[in-house]
Amino acid sequence: MFIKISKYMLLGVILSFSLLTGNGFAHFDGTNHIHPDRIDITLCPGECFEEDKQVDIEGAPTMGDVIFAFDTTGSMSGILTTAKARALDIMDDIRTLIPDTDFGVMSHRDYPSCCSPICGYPSMGYGSSGDWAYRLDQYLTPDEVAVSTAIAPLSAGGGADGPESYTRVLYESYSDPAVRWRFKAKKIVINFLDNIPHDCDVYSCFGGTPETTGIDPGRDSVVGTADDLPILEVVDNMLKNKITLLTVFSSSGTYFTLWDCLAKRTGGQAFMISSPSDLPTVVRDLIIAELSTITILELGTEPGYESWLVDVAPPFYFSVTLDTPKSKMFHIKICMPLGTPPGIYKFHIFAFGDGAVYGEQEVTIRHCNLIAATNTPTVTPSPTGTWASPTVTPTPVAYLNCSAARDVPCGGGTFAADTATGVSNVSAYSPCRTWNESGKEVVYRVVTDMTGDIVARFKTIAPGVDLDLFILGSCNENDCLASGNNSAEARDLPPGTYYVVVDGYMGDEGSYTLEVVSACLKTSLPVTKGFILLIIPILVVLLILKRIRI
Repeated sequence: MFIKISKYMLLGVILSFSLLTGNGFAHFDGTNHIHPDRIDITLCPGECFEEDKQVDIEGAPTMGDVIFAFDTTGSMSGILTTAKARALDIMDDIRTLIPDTDFGVMSHRDYPSCCSPICGYPSMGYGSSGDWAYRLDQYLTPDEVAVSTAIAPLSAGGGADGPESYTRVLYESYSDPAVRWRFKAKKIVINFLDNIPHDCDVYSCFGGTPETTGIDPGRDSVVGTADDLPILEVVDNMLKNKITLLTVFSSSGTYFTLWDCLAKRTGGQAFMISSPSDLPTVVRDLIIAELSTITILELGTEPGYESWLVDVAPPFYFSVTLDTPKSKMFHIKICMPLGTPPGIYKFHIFAFGDGAVYGEQEVTIRHCNLIAATNTPTVTPSPTGTWASPTVTPTPVAYLNCSAARDVPCGGGTFAADTATGVSNVSAYSPCRTWNESGKEVVYRVVTDMTGDIVARFKTIAPGVDLDLFILGSCNENDCLASGNNSAEARDLPPGTYYVVVDGYMGDEGSYTLEVVSACLKTSLPVTKGFILLIIPILVVLLILKRIRI
């Protein structure tokens, strides 16, 4: 059973914090745990192990990574001056909340020599000569002095029109590998700004009066090309990459409403600062508010072992408030994948809160063929306590239901459908993605009669709906060949039966139009003059033979 929660319920969570009432994050100075803290078992391929787990949260995440992103256009001089003077104090304050925190610095102004008219925005300079749309001034590091040194030379100036290249900076937060996010860390971008991004419908986040500020042109700095960056798409990709946006806003009015809406889509929030001197307090309070609630608490593995953890019930807990220590129970099922060679496999199961690790369990699984005396699986008993006894079950590792799969004609076709008519049996597709696909699935069966490609792409998706595509090698979510947000491609597949699945990210569901193109011998024969000249003699011979029989 999978919990189905609309992504926009999740994105609309309001993180509350009150020092006067004591509500919000309590810094318990405790240690987070998963009980039991280890698994040591023996399995054969295809066999499974089940266990109850208790996650105890008594403190902050294990690690924190915080990027300071500065708008350095002319109106930001007050914020920059305070940031330079108080950088070490700000970082020390954050480390009182998450001791193992790394820090980094990004800066920007706007695109120089840009851009042509687009979506009703006139041709004008986005930025001034010497401006830059994005720069990583310091990758994430534990060295506070290096971070302070990176902030020190930043100065206010430049810019041309009002909007700035904020979208590009947020895009690079998950696209630039040089940032160096750590796997276990709580990932936060703190944006210091006072204007709005370039976008063709800049207020679409909260349904405000349509207004264009021109599109963000992306890395090629040319509008109207494939790498243009719509702000909502970029912010939603921050959420998918478990990066929280916190915004320190030093202006007022509708602009603030926009940034608060955008930040909330990632589980964060915006704060309107009245005086640059308040900067250290504002940053600390934003971090405290962010730590006061875990929007999604879930279990997962380190990269490479996702397909071993085949089921978690419940899939996640929603909106866990950390005003007091919390304990949450999960039931897990671990299976050794079919075809796993003999060996000893060691990995970890983590308790993730919005992408940050709040506890971990060591897992050791021995292949049954390593035991000379017997091939019968054995398990180490679970520690005594409130957890169920572990069991070994040789059950198949698949939950996808293909009984109602819709057949795709040879060569492909176009389908209009709605995932609301589907069922929710699967929340993860391995080894393709670790996204939480807790929405309803719609399944398509593709039969190919020749070696070739299968391409699936959305032609339309209902506004505000986040659907994803998966191509499977069989009716098994653990046999994922390709996946994508808007399209998926699996190349050079041998003839056989494959499946295309449309699923909803974080419980989303809605209507769509899907196009599937597949290899098909029947539609691939070229009808050419040479082909006709070849086939006519064969037909003549067949007619002669028929007359002879008569």
